[in-house]
Amino acid sequence: MSINLQKRLRERRSFGTSPGLPYRYSRRAFVEQVYSDKYLISQLTCERELSGHAGCVNTLDWSLEGDKLLSGSDDKKLNIYKPFEDYKIATVINTGHRANIFSAKFMPQTSDNIIISGAGDSEVRIFDLQNMESPLFSMYVCHSDQVKTICVYDDNPNEFLTCSKDGTVRQFDLRVPHVCSPHSVRSFLTARKKSAVQFPIPEGSNIHHGCPKPILDYGKYNTELNSMTINKLFPHYFAVAGMNDYIYLHDRRMMPTNYTEFGSNDPMDSLKCIKRFSPTLDGFSRPNKHITACKFSNSNGYELIGSWSSDGIYLFNINDPPVQSSQNTVTTRNKRRNNDNDSDNSITTNSTVATDTATNSENDVTGDQKVKLLWKKLVSKFLADDLISAISITNELLSYLNSYDLSAITDPDLIKACVYFVRGSIKALQLRECHLPQNINAGSNEITENIEKGEILAPNSWKGTWCKAIGYWILGGGSNDNENSERSVYLPKALEYGRQAKTMFHEELVIRSTQPLFSSSTEVDSSSNTTLLPDEAYKQMIYAFLQDVELACTRGGYIESTFNIIFESEPEAEGRQEQYKWLNFMFINQVNSSMMFIHDIYPPISTSSQPLSHSEQHNYDYTDSASEVTSDGEENENDITPIEEDGESLYTQIMSGQIMSGQIRDIYQHRNETDSDEEDSDFDMEAINILHDNVNYPSFATDVGVVKPRMKYSGHCNIETVKDVDFYGLRDEYIVSGSDKGYVFIWDKKTGNIVQILQGDEDVVNVTKGHPFLPMMAVSGIDSTVKIFKPTSRLPTTLRTLEPNNPNSYSTSSRLYEMEEIVSANRESNRSMADDIYMTRSVYAAFLRMERQRRLLFVNGILEDEEEGDDNRTLTVFGDEFEESSSSSESI
Repeated sequence: MSINLQKRLRERRSFGTSPGLPYRYSRRAFVEQVYSDKYLISQLTCERELSGHAGCVNTLDWSLEGDKLLSGSDDKKLNIYKPFEDYKIATVINTGHRANIFSAKFMPQTSDNIIISGAGDSEVRIFDLQNMESPLFSMYVCHSDQVKTICVYDDNPNEFLTCSKDGTVRQFDLRVPHVCSPHSVRSFLTARKKSAVQFPIPEGSNIHHGCPKPILDYGKYNTELNSMTINKLFPHYFAVAGMNDYIYLHDRRMMPTNYTEFGSNDPMDSLKCIKRFSPTLDGFSRPNKHITACKFSNSNGYELIGSWSSDGIYLFNINDPPVQSSQNTVTTRNKRRNNDNDSDNSITTNSTVATDTATNSENDVTGDQKVKLLWKKLVSKFLADDLISAISITNELLSYLNSYDLSAITDPDLIKACVYFVRGSIKALQLRECHLPQNINAGSNEITENIEKGEILAPNSWKGTWCKAIGYWILGGGSNDNENSERSVYLPKALEYGRQAKTMFHEELVIRSTQPLFSSSTEVDSSSNTTLLPDEAYKQMIYAFLQDVELACTRGGYIESTFNIIFESEPEAEGRQEQYKWLNFMFINQVNSSMMFIHDIYPPISTSSQPLSHSEQHNYDYTDSASEVTSDGEENENDITPIEEDGESLYTQIMSGQIMSGQIRDIYQHRNETDSDEEDSDFDMEAINILHDNVNYPSFATDVGVVKPRMKYSGHCNIETVKDVDFYGLRDEYIVSGSDKGYVFIWDKKTGNIVQILQGDEDVVNVTKGHPFLPMMAVSGIDSTVKIFKPTSRLPTTLRTLEPNNPNSYSTSSRLYEMEEIVSANRESNRSMADDIYMTRSVYAAFLRMERQRRLLFVNGILEDEEEGDDNRTLTVFGDEFEESSSSSESI
């Protein structure tokens, strides 16, 4: 027994635990000191293994009194153990979930009778143990992807928060039942989209129809959320973390008083991030450096920890002042530079603007500059899902065009056509989100009216036809169907107009190539004195769009497949920005100037050892380009290639807007260097749609300061699974986390030293939960059992100070005697895996689809077995379940 523990026992015998004594002699102080005693931590040993599950145990939760332990597993069951009754299983709940349970909580102040669970099937289920014949009280399917975390408030038995891989945080109130909105959810195992099903459906007179709006939506920024934590002492604070480098802190008090859950205003406009936390300050989001978990301290309320994949655990103080990230500095500088450039252009272009004007605000510009500013705002609001503001901007833009001298505006009919198509798309979205039948006829007529106006106003040129192609693409839901019944009509039209735009563009190249003055690789917009993009950029842009729309039409079955792969379902685009990405390129006169950054910031990557000069990057032989089109306007077979000979595909640069990681760039650049194998071609078509998930892209909320960590805890390995992290000790004196290879690491919070390494699983430990007041912890992972660790009374047979590498110097579950080897191996794993591509669900699903199609082609005799004697064990998919088959391929 440690000297400190002996001292506390003597004090308790001498002074007792009467209420009038100083706090250091109180019962609470005694329990805190015993709980965190380093001797007891050194003696932690696995006392029990709790059976009862048939799969990985992903979530653990102690009841407030510590007399119950709740566990959830891949077997879709919830077990409740009673620690003070020899850990017998008191209750088993067959939840009805169709996928792995990731989070489960006791609802506070309900006598542990209300239990909430969330799973990979996107469902949130509420159980009432007072009715064991039918314990399912209600269920909701508001999320469209896996529910990762459930957070409850200690003093609130009705409200709780959930976060999901769809990027949203949602609030639920047991007092306000609702019928969920019809939408699609992504299958946990196959990533196929399917309709959300709510059962049972709430009944009664005060039932709301439609899911409440999420209080946060990071899905629009292409960010999946893994973890969320509520500050117990200051419950208005909560933090979220997921698939990038930052933990985001939010304050519920910033929600406006006029905000309503079932209203139309966007909470992200008001409930903004107030601080970010990260060990890196360059402002870039790295999917391979994502955060698996974050947790507030329960004892002080100002400490926050986060666990980074293939990295360490970092401790932050939310009261520390933020520092400005380098990305924020660059962004501010670029904004200032762009403002200066726009001001210069407005002075040159519009004689109505005073020559001493040095701003590009909407009130100070007219003509083309005014139109471009309003169009930019319209696109921004549409992509931010602020449809009401977007409609308002369409009215303002059309009113301006109708009242201004159109002779001073370039292509006024083109911009009007673009606006009407966007307006029709907004009306279609609003109609699908509105569940009032009386509005359907009027809404449909308004949509048709806007489309007809767009068709009539679009000029008979490649730019006008391109506008109609993008317009119908957006009307059809872009990259997602969103339960759009008109998608089968709109997408084929988008494809038809896209092909017409391509033909018309090549005809224009032929005509211009015969003109004597045709000698430049770029054109100049005389109205704005702005150098436009070279024709090759438009060429690649049209090519990329046609790839996207043909792929979508093929998947939907709207056209006959031109690919050698059978598309089973359309993958859901990650966020609204990705879903409607082509809207940014709809108004060509806006694209001309805004796309110049592609060459300035992300120049083509040379395949030679010497970098390209600026002139070489922009040089293009348009005579050769024009010669690829015959005199009758028809294209030759090889007139457009997806990869430029001298560098990276412009499609990659335009659609991702960033430099891809090294491994992906190698795949992307060398895909044409291999043999013309059809199976490789199939892979490329899938890769085009999924590789954008694996890049380093600028983070959002770059105007929010970043708080640096105060301490780093390292030595463990967090790569193979999504691991939790937590404080340990009633005063949060320690940090505890699972690790690969089945270890549990415990660090001293103040020093960062490793004080214990326990063997907690055969493979990987994911969850560790300390008891509310006893010095013991529950541990779970890949094994189907829950381990209970307690201090053992068995004394070591040798002294660790004399024999630090002797197992007999430690408890039977401790691996501290191997600490150097374990830490060294983990450090090497973290280093070697840090630069690997992170396998997101989109990437995994795409590879799974390709494997299924390859096997189907093999079964049908289209493909031959690559090597005799190959292992015939294949991963086959039946519906949403995985089965491993060792039989012949006919079993597929």
